[in-house]
Amino acid sequence: GAQRSSSRTATLHAAERGERPPAGCWASVEGRVLLPEEAPWLQYWDMWIVALLFLTTYYEPYAVAVLREDPDWALVVNHVLDLTFTTDMLLTFFVAYGEPLESGANSLWVKDPRRIALRYCGVPLSQSFAAGWFWIDLLTVLPGWLEIVWSGGSSGKALVLFRLLRLVRLTKLVRLQHLLLKWHQQYGFPFYVVDLGKFFFITTMTVHWMACVWIIIEGRISSGKLSYRTDQESWLSALVKAKGDSCTPSAEEDPNCVYAISLYWATMTLTTVGYGDITAQNPAEYVVCTVCMFIVAYVWAYVVGKMVTLLESLDPQWQHFKQSMDTVQTLMQSKCLPTDLQVRLRRYMHEARLTSLQLLQHGQLQEHVSQSLQREVASCGGLVDKFQRGVFWAEGLQQDALLDLVRSLRPRSFGPGEIVMLPRTLVLMRRGIAAVRGRILNRGDIWGHLDVLLVTEALIETAFPRSLSYVDILSLSRESLLEVCHAFPHADRRLRRAQLRTAVFRAFIRTARERSAGPPRPSHRASVSVASAATSFVNPGLNKLHLCGPGLGPGLGPGLGPG
Repeated sequence: GAQRSSSRTATLHAAERGERPPAGCWASVEGRVLLPEEAPWLQYWDMWIVALLFLTTYYEPYAVAVLREDPDWALVVNHVLDLTFTTDMLLTFFVAYGEPLESGANSLWVKDPRRIALRYCGVPLSQSFAAGWFWIDLLTVLPGWLEIVWSGGSSGKALVLFRLLRLVRLTKLVRLQHLLLKWHQQYGFPFYVVDLGKFFFITTMTVHWMACVWIIIEGRISSGKLSYRTDQESWLSALVKAKGDSCTPSAEEDPNCVYAISLYWATMTLTTVGYGDITAQNPAEYVVCTVCMFIVAYVWAYVVGKMVTLLESLDPQWQHFKQSMDTVQTLMQSKCLPTDLQVRLRRYMHEARLTSLQLLQHGQLQEHVSQSLQREVASCGGLVDKFQRGVFWAEGLQQDALLDLVRSLRPRSFGPGEIVMLPRTLVLMRRGIAAVRGRILNRGDIWGHLDVLLVTEALIETAFPRSLSYVDILSLSRESLLEVCHAFPHADRRLRRAQLRTAVFRAFIRTARERSAGPPRPSHRASVSVASAATSFVNPGLNKLHLCGPGLGPGLGPGLGPG
């Protein structure tokens, strides 16, 4: 006996530590534990449970307050609810749950049946509201089975209040949050749709429950399973005396008509539009009406406040743009700017709105998305093909290096007549027209793809494009190019060869121009020969650009691949 006790104790401690229990019956049970990721049907089961929870929210108060006796369809609904929720309780013992990160375990899922049972049957709402749900579930299924055993399926008066304990299971609506997250991952619907659905559920549930409570407290003409009986004047009897019985055949014989009238009162109370023909008539009704007013005041304030926030967040970029425009307008008025300049500033803000949105989206990707997914995003939209067609040194780059260059492009905007002064920067035209050295740059054209490689000031192009209309561009800075070179040695060597080719070509053109202009001046002797010009460029420039790989030769600096 002592050995068996010590064995059980050791097994329990092993289960608490997350270790695998000994082979035996527990091992066979563990083999039947379901992993959520390996049992897709569990998602449909959760959907079914959530649907029944919504049904319980509206059905149980209606059945207790309005229905005098359960019809056949109500009995079917009760049995379906009891069987489904009981099955869900049993199923929970065989579904693995995620291993907490703070446990330090190597496994992702807890499959030990004893740990699952200890967690499910633990202290209610312990472990950050994750444990102890067995007792809450038991309270929700017990009324149905007691009703069957005790009263043979009839609605005994002693079980009416106990039956309302089924509403406690609404705490299980936390499942809906997990389902919504999964559906959002799959379909990508906006979250404001979820918020609208939540507000609709809160308001309809509130007015429904208030209507049922208002029927229960009436108790003179209407009488459901749960009713406050009184001989005093009630809100319904006063309404019938004042306006006549509007129900057919009568309010006493038509509980659904009474529910419609009560729902009308509850809606007026929730929306605070003021009372008309339905008012409290006796002390009990005054108390209930006052409590309902307090509750719905907070509910309505919450819904209205959240709705205002929701409307403001439907288009946060537009809200940010309007705030920026107001700030700029205040600035212009404080500085007493000329009217034509104010018009130009406002028009620029409107034209550059898309660029501001793209900058915000680019920052969100950089901050919240992994580099691998950023590359996949960069591969869409056709920018990669435009980049390869317009930039000769982009051909032959490995795919990840090319995608990193594309995702490093930053959107910018310029107004008409502005100089796009971005030295040592690659410029890709997205919208508008610009001109440089007699060349017209349209959408898809690229400028500066040679200068972004160079360091020597004498070889860099000094002319910058001038915008002829509102222009949107994508720019790649030299710093971003250096980051890619550091990350990808193969791309570094490819760009090294492109840099040498560009430097020699620019030095040759510069030397030819100087010779055609006259004899070389002493200050320009370094550029008389193409070789000396290239060498003078390489020494200060490539040492800064290339940091990887073996050297190419004397005077060309470290980090140069064979070329």
